[in-house]
Amino acid sequence: MWKHYKFDPHSINLLCHTDEKFNNFDTLLHSEWDRALAQGYFCYKMDHHIKKRILDGDLHYVIELNPNRFEKRRMPDPFEYVNTPFDRSKFNFNKIKDEEILLSLDDEQQIDKHLVIINNSPIRLYQVLLVSNRQLEQPQILTVDCLLFGLRFVASSAHPFIYIGFNSLCGYASVNHLHLHGIYMPNRLYIQTIKCSPFHINSNCYLFDLFDVQGFAFEIKHIDEFDRIARHIHTITNYLVSSDIAHNMAIMKGDSFSSSLEPVIRIFVWFRQSNKVIGAKTFHQWNIGCLELSGYTFLQYMSLSFIFRRVALLQQPHIHSFSTSAILFKAKNTGGGQPKVSKRLLSDADLSSSSNDWPLLKAQYDKLLVELHELYSKQIQLRTSSLAFEELSVILPPNNKAHQLKELTQIIQKSPQMFMIDMTRHAQYIPNVLEAIQKSGLNVNPQQDGTTLYLPTPKVTREHREELAKNAKKLADQIIVKMREAYSKAHRNLKKQEKTLSRDLVVDIDTNLKHRLDGYIAQVENIRTEKQKELLDSTF
Repeated sequence: MWKHYKFDPHSINLLCHTDEKFNNFDTLLHSEWDRALAQGYFCYKMDHHIKKRILDGDLHYVIELNPNRFEKRRMPDPFEYVNTPFDRSKFNFNKIKDEEILLSLDDEQQIDKHLVIINNSPIRLYQVLLVSNRQLEQPQILTVDCLLFGLRFVASSAHPFIYIGFNSLCGYASVNHLHLHGIYMPNRLYIQTIKCSPFHINSNCYLFDLFDVQGFAFEIKHIDEFDRIARHIHTITNYLVSSDIAHNMAIMKGDSFSSSLEPVIRIFVWFRQSNKVIGAKTFHQWNIGCLELSGYTFLQYMSLSFIFRRVALLQQPHIHSFSTSAILFKAKNTGGGQPKVSKRLLSDADLSSSSNDWPLLKAQYDKLLVELHELYSKQIQLRTSSLAFEELSVILPPNNKAHQLKELTQIIQKSPQMFMIDMTRHAQYIPNVLEAIQKSGLNVNPQQDGTTLYLPTPKVTREHREELAKNAKKLADQIIVKMREAYSKAHRNLKKQEKTLSRDLVVDIDTNLKHRLDGYIAQVENIRTEKQKELLDSTF
């Protein structure tokens, strides 16, 4: 039977700026790991003098050489969905031998709830797996109990670089049976000291936006916060699972985000909507999971050019794949159903609560869509009607205000091929009316006789159809320009709020506003395409 270590809440260790050292927990784990190695339960032996390199730069990225991991490990299972049911026929931790279990870590004398077991294809020396409630046959979806297990594991160790990692399915998990990775890192990682932007201080929540994978960061200053923070994290990961969003997590000791002098436990949750991994993890490429996001990786060959290319890729400028606010807002939904919000963007309601500009901007966009429909129905027709002229917008001096042509005069249809406008009462506005007709897109060439304008309706020829199609594009382009101008105004207003909102939230809102603009522009282009098709293809 495996050993048991009773978790002691009064002797937790959160220090990360000490020399490498071990306490009773670390000594027990190391001795049991050595025992399993001596008994031959590993696929390969680990070199105690493993090759290592720490890259220059702000991150001090840690690289180690481990070719055996690539050549001798079990092939990972393929997955298509983050929420994939547990499958007894696949490899799972109920199939391991008792000798592969190193110890249990629980409050009481429970010996089978929180198990620390070997990874028979270890990433590095003394790497282990943490398996929570294995008899429940839970899929690789984080639970509050599993999160607490990871926190207690880190707090029980005296080692300053002790690490817990989690990969979801489609986020480079290899086994669909709930587990965490426990690793004694060779050096301090950047996630132990990096600064993050405040997001929701009451929840000890910060924003991580260094890479092209967004994330939340949490900190725990005292054991009394374990349960509360674990539930906050579970709320987020539960949303990610329900939305089929792959994610990764890491737990380490580190500095407080608010004070470098205060030791804490840091928890990072990264979500990766833009690069969800479908199928099995492969070994011929660099798989960016929790370790790689945390500042550590192992390679089959110590190729410096390969390393620099990959780390440069990882450190590309941040791309907001979807909204962190969307996760926070929707994750707090306690209505019992799964959130229906888009996987990548805020809903209108959430965006409205984040930005006062969006309701006004949306109303402007909707009004412009209606305007385009009306312009097309009145001005871009194969057969011109008097209504098209009556509602023609004319800009008049001195205030350059728009007036409908019917406010100035009466439009008379002299024949099916001719309209007449009598401008005797407002002769001074004839140049303005002519300009409005020429810019209208009606494809009409007015003829002036004194104060009377004659408007011959063009014959429905191929040339006329093509000219109307061009005018349809011009009107659509004008609507798009107006939409962009409205967005630019909202963008400027948002920039003014950077002193009161975090930079990440400002960028997040702006990303959503820009995406909404793109969506409305796409609608304009669809309307224009349909109108042009109608003009060019009809048999009228």
